[in-house]
Amino acid sequence: MQLSKPISIALGYSFLAFMLTPVAGAQSPSDDRSPSLRIEEVVVTARRRDESLQSVPVAVTALGEDDISRMNIKNLADIRNVPNVEIATSQLQPSGATFYIRGVGNKAQEPFIDTPVAVSVDGIYLATSTGALIDLFDIQQVEILRGPQGTLQGRNSPGGAVNVTTKRPDPNGEFNVTGEVGYGRFDSYDIKLAAGAPLINDVLAVRTSLLVTESDGHKDNLFDGESLGGRTIYSARSSLMYTPNENFDLFLSADYSVNRSDPTGTRSANSSVSYPRQPVSVACSMLGFCEPVGKWDVDTDFNNTYKLDSGGLSATANMRLEDTVITSVTGYRKLKEKQNVDVDGLPIAFIHVVDGRLELDQFSQEVRWASDNQGVAGKGQFDWVVGGIYFESEYDLSQPVAVFGETTTLLGHQELESYALFGQATYYTTDAWSISAGLRQTWDRKRYDGVQAGFTEADRAYVSKRWDNFSFELGTEYRISDDHLVYARFAQGYRAGGISGGANTPETVLPFDPETVDSWELGAKTEWFESRVIANLALFFNDYKDMQHNVTLPSEFGFAPVIRNAANAEIKGLELEVIARPTSQLTTRLSYGYMDSEYKDFFSDLVGSGEPVDNTDLRLPFAPKNTVSVSVDYHIPLASGDEITLFASATKKSRHTVLPLDLPVAAEDGSTITDISVRYDLANGNLGFELYGLNIFDQHYIVAGEIIGGATHYQIDGHRRTYGGRVFFNF
Repeated sequence: MQLSKPISIALGYSFLAFMLTPVAGAQSPSDDRSPSLRIEEVVVTARRRDESLQSVPVAVTALGEDDISRMNIKNLADIRNVPNVEIATSQLQPSGATFYIRGVGNKAQEPFIDTPVAVSVDGIYLATSTGALIDLFDIQQVEILRGPQGTLQGRNSPGGAVNVTTKRPDPNGEFNVTGEVGYGRFDSYDIKLAAGAPLINDVLAVRTSLLVTESDGHKDNLFDGESLGGRTIYSARSSLMYTPNENFDLFLSADYSVNRSDPTGTRSANSSVSYPRQPVSVACSMLGFCEPVGKWDVDTDFNNTYKLDSGGLSATANMRLEDTVITSVTGYRKLKEKQNVDVDGLPIAFIHVVDGRLELDQFSQEVRWASDNQGVAGKGQFDWVVGGIYFESEYDLSQPVAVFGETTTLLGHQELESYALFGQATYYTTDAWSISAGLRQTWDRKRYDGVQAGFTEADRAYVSKRWDNFSFELGTEYRISDDHLVYARFAQGYRAGGISGGANTPETVLPFDPETVDSWELGAKTEWFESRVIANLALFFNDYKDMQHNVTLPSEFGFAPVIRNAANAEIKGLELEVIARPTSQLTTRLSYGYMDSEYKDFFSDLVGSGEPVDNTDLRLPFAPKNTVSVSVDYHIPLASGDEITLFASATKKSRHTVLPLDLPVAAEDGSTITDISVRYDLANGNLGFELYGLNIFDQHYIVAGEIIGGATHYQIDGHRRTYGGRVFFNF
């Protein structure tokens, strides 16, 4: 793989800085023991208990509050430094997110199909990708787990999981106010404010946080001279922590968010050139739009504001009984969305979604009972967790689509009920060697009824389907020394079945079954030079069966797009993450991901030709063969006690496709995104100032490319270069 110039420079600088610095054994005794030289321990909850990241036999990356601030991460789509992980804004939903981990994910926005990456906030699973583009303000940590998490995370986690944990109130703390105010290019500003205080010392505390973010769009609309792609979001969260004694704690949280952002902005990519599976569009052949619009421009006539109101309540309680803990996690969430989309990307009224609406409610209750050994492990010890979860959700969808002003409407309603029982245990055969096993049994039921576009109430479709799944995992780990761990893991996962509510005839509203994965993983987690270097490696092989895919079936309209279990695939690769602190002032980070993915069985009609064909030559979407990210932060202490911090990062991704159909319109040629910042902090820690630049070389890349039934082709561009400043305060 040939590295771009920014990454080559950063890698060379990192290596040179490390090699020119004496290793820990050559330091003076006081320097060797300096806490600032050791890389801080990170605690994760990947196995539903607090554990050091370096002792967990799972491929997991954790981003703490300092990481999120240093890398200027505003929402989940800004995370680019995790190997073999792709997160992007949904192509037509400013609040939605597309998640791919190790080549597996879902770009569909409709709630008919579940995503194979489980996303949760404070332990509450999010039922849909709508609203999943979580704004990361007042966040304690984001954990990204790679590989199937079927035992403890449950349904819809064959690719992995993204767990977001918000900051907790501290009953033992003091009144505190923290915040951030930023302004940047495209007239963007962010205001983040959080305040916490004990109400009853050592017993009850409260925390409240607010977010205001607004920006003009980074895309120029040639139709009216306005901009598109801007964001307008207002969010609030309030929480209570109740700790009446050392054996019980209760965390309560409520949040609400209002999103009034611009449409994402579809850029016409129509041309007069025909390709296999991508014929010349109607927009070109009949309407004359045969020239693609230039990068970062759009030319659309229908750009009404997007609207999403969402909120939720959650309660987490822990009760300690001698050497065990009982945990209850209860959550309720609700969202209402109103969407207007210029699907065609043209300056005429061709294909528009007009006042599309989605309302969704969800409720979940999970109970766990676990051993509590206070983080101590040794020969003969037995760690375990058992539990059960109930989950239900219900949505109503109205999707009016106007074609040349003639509107037909899809009406859909679906109810889901899911139950699961699970358990996982680890036994330490010696002080260094342990074996683990886990299992989960899940029962799902979905009931759908709807009126397909162009039909009447008399043609309403009714479909109900039940599924069940048994998944298990086995693993072993061996601690070579206190600083070196190797592990092997076999795990299964599954993505829930569903019902093709988006089909265009009642007869093709058909159920589809779950997709499953068997995964094998070998890994090592190591620390070197008195924890001044951390290097973690994972090798994996995933065997996917019955992958859910959009295909076409014959219908009275010629063909009907439906979701079927259409493919099998194999994905193998490796992930390397290294953090090095050669001096107390310099920290360097490297992550590298490699994937080799291919379909093994994919015989279907994908484009409505009427004949199934072999599609095993297609690339899996969002699965670049190589991804590499490097970063450097350098702290310069001043005589006054103030500090300057320099930061630079670069992320390179090789070419890949952003569409399961793997069409030319969806071909991303690869990109290198480079960010820099300089920060000045006062000695008392109360104030900080930063200047930053993001995508400083103005690298163009696409996050979506689509053909709409042969009618039109469009692309959606990623964010262009931006720069600005931020002020931080802490009192």
